[in-house]
Amino acid sequence: LYRSKNSCNYLHKLIKTLDLKNFTFLDIGAGDINTFIELSKNNMINYIYHDLPEKNEIIKKIKNKYDFKNLSVIDDIFKINFDLDFVFLGSSIGYYKDYNEIFDFLISKNSKYILFTGTILFDDENLTNDHYILKQLNVIPDINYVYMFRAKNLEKKFLNKGYRISFSKDNDFKKINFNNLKYFCKKINYTDILFEKIK
Repeated sequence: LYRSKNSCNYLHKLIKTLDLKNFTFLDIGAGDINTFIELSKNNMINYIYHDLPEKNEIIKKIKNKYDFKNLSVIDDIFKINFDLDFVFLGSSIGYYKDYNEIFDFLISKNSKYILFTGTILFDDENLTNDHYILKQLNVIPDINYVYMFRAKNLEKKFLNKGYRISFSKDNDFKKINFNNLKYFCKKINYTDILFEKIK
């Protein structure tokens, strides 16, 4: 029995609700291929996988072994030369230093839907930066650092380019909290947000 480990446990349902057919789906920071397996079951999908180089190489081998025709692995997303129907960022965007360039590029590709899930957003007028870097404590002994983004600035980036917010809500993953940061910022959320291009 296959069980989704996706950070967005409603992704398949969302795709069905949006009535996407024969569509191109870019997964940035894709990890394993659970999302590909999940979405390929009942959809005509051109799935594009992108992650760290070592992960890309593993998925390339899997693609060749199982002859997945509708799975592509791309090492450099900035070389994509076609429009995108759906972009899934999962919780990955917080690990990309060039996140602003990625946002601009996705907008330039006329991406119809851009879904962030498990993204750390803050809202505090007393903090002046567009982002802050957090030390990730839930994967000890590994040490990772992740961006948290100013919510208003993230939203503005897309709203100013012809997008609307279809929904914004807390992510369903219950184990994440920011209690240790209340001294720094009282409003930090682990957020899912879907942008839809309307013009």
